[in-house]
Amino acid sequence: MDKNEETVCSFLSFSFFTASLFLAPFCIKKGFVRGLDGRANRIDYSYIWDKMPLFPRIMYYIGDIGCHQKESRSFILNENQMPVCVRDTGIFIGMTSAIFLSLFVNPSEDFLENLSRFYFKKMKKRICFILTVLLLLPLILDGFLQLLCDSIWIMESAAMGKNSCNNIRNNRITRLSNRNNNFDNNTLVSL
Repeated sequence: MDKNEETVCSFLSFSFFTASLFLAPFCIKKGFVRGLDGRANRIDYSYIWDKMPLFPRIMYYIGDIGCHQKESRSFILNENQMPVCVRDTGIFIGMTSAIFLSLFVNPSEDFLENLSRFYFKKMKKRICFILTVLLLLPLILDGFLQLLCDSIWIMESAAMGKNSCNNIRNNRITRLSNRNNNFDNNTLVSL
């Protein structure tokens, strides 16, 4: 498999995944997924996802693992929250777009050659590294700040005491589990 075939394969895979994020809310009943307020890197709502057909269940599990899924930060489609928040949706669209654009770009040394005229030839790798870090810095800062804010919320919850935290968690679980308990696994909403 040559480099262009690998890029096409990557583009098709990312396109399918990104499109699936938008299709999943249409594959379940209207209003079935609302009011989520979870934590990233944890499965918070398996009791909801297990009531869904296979395709949206997979997409919402993936979203639950990698995203906080806060309703205030998520798109609503078909009266359902998307599996991931707006920021993660933008990241996936950006990655898919970047892979698509790379299909039309021939790798060239011209940019680095022009840039390295001002620096020594040995600096070429260092320049690439610095440019990569600078371009990734907003994403790294965003992820770090989310982790920091989640840690602060956990510490504040612990300071509130065990009973207060249990009441908050139980209210959230009761509110979400009371919705749509009669969901039929074989029913899909058509587009």
